[in-house]
Amino acid sequence: MNGIELKQFIENDSELKGKAIPFIYHSSTSSSTEIKFAYSLNIQG
Repeated sequence: MNGIELKQFIENDSELKGKAIPFIYHSSTSSSTEIKFAYSLNIQG
């Protein structure tokens, strides 16, 4: 499971989402598609 998959799992589980788990996503990607997708999951960078 990668970071994006983990964030999606947290967002899709109402119990986990309600716990307001801090999530920091670190990546060296320069793919604008991947970056935009991460921001769509409310991942701050």
